[in-house]
Amino acid sequence: MLGEITVPIINNDIYVLAVTQKFVIVNNSYEGILIFNKNLEKIDVYEICSDLMIYQVYSGYNTDTIVIHDAESGTMYIICLRDKKQIVIKDQFLPYTEFCYFEENSFLLRRLVYMYKFSLLTGEVIEKKFQKEKIIG
Repeated sequence: MLGEITVPIINNDIYVLAVTQKFVIVNNSYEGILIFNKNLEKIDVYEICSDLMIYQVYSGYNTDTIVIHDAESGTMYIICLRDKKQIVIKDQFLPYTEFCYFEENSFLLRRLVYMYKFSLLTGEVIEKKFQKEKIIG
């Protein structure tokens, strides 16, 4: 049987939600994210920048790292939630059409017929390859 948990969030325009191995993430209006544990107890407020417009959040159940894509500013943020490390990747105005998965030190995104492998440690594209068919995972 499913239960219900009510979490009061006041004065926040909530439009994005993500789940990782240990955390639940909600946008904090247009400035950052609220970090909750799996019992939905707020444990932190993480400010990223003013006028943050989250287009997409990439997360995985086997990691506590998220990638936030702000297409309006052309910026991706890699955030390790455990130690609050942040890497900023600029010039990312075009949206990615498919999130594939996280690997140990990288994550894969797809845009049209190209697969991009980004380093979680530096934010750099470490591989770009042509891939006509979609990844199902």
